[in-house]
Amino acid sequence: KASAELLYLAYHKSFGVKAIITRVGSSYGERGRSDELVHRLIIYGLLGRTFKLKSPYASRLWTYIEDAGSFYTKLVEKMMDEPDAVVGKVLILAGNKGDRVVTNVELTELIRGFIPTLEYELGEYEPGELINGKPVHFTINSERTRKLLNWQPQYTLEEGLARTIEWFRNNLHYYV
Repeated sequence: KASAELLYLAYHKSFGVKAIITRVGSSYGERGRSDELVHRLIIYGLLGRTFKLKSPYASRLWTYIEDAGSFYTKLVEKMMDEPDAVVGKVLILAGNKGDRVVTNVELTELIRGFIPTLEYELGEYEPGELINGKPVHFTINSERTRKLLNWQPQYTLEEGLARTIEWFRNNLHYYV
C-alpha cells in the first residue's frame, strides 16, 4: 500500500495527475467482510462458537462504517469547493466519537456485552503485533484531516458495535 501511495504522489508531483490518498484505520460495520476481527467475533458469538483471539493485547482505534461514509461525503464536498486543498494530500480517516482505543480483549468483552454467548480463548500474537516483546498500539492521528474537512466521527465505539451486531443478527444467513 505504501508503495502505491508513493507512486500516486510521484505521478501527481511529476505529471500533474490529480491524486488524493486516503488512509483508513481499522473499520467495521454492516455488510462487513467476515475475515475482519469485529465481524468474526460477532459471527462466532451469534453461532455460539469459541473464538481464538490472536494478539489479545494489541490495541486499535476503530472506525464505524457510517462515520467513514460521512468522511467521504465531506471529502467530495471539499473536492468540489476547494480541490487544491485536498489534491496531492494524504488524508487520514480514523476514529470514533471519543477516540476510544481498545485492546482486542477489550473489544471482545464489549461485543460479549451485546452477545453473551461469545466465548473466547487467548491465542498467540500475529507477526508484527509484538514490538520488543510488547503488544503493538495501532493509533493514527487524523486531527489535520478532521480540521481540513470539518469532519468528526458521530458514533461511539459502543453505538457502532450495537448497530453492527443488530445488522449481523438479522443477516447472519449471508455468512453461514
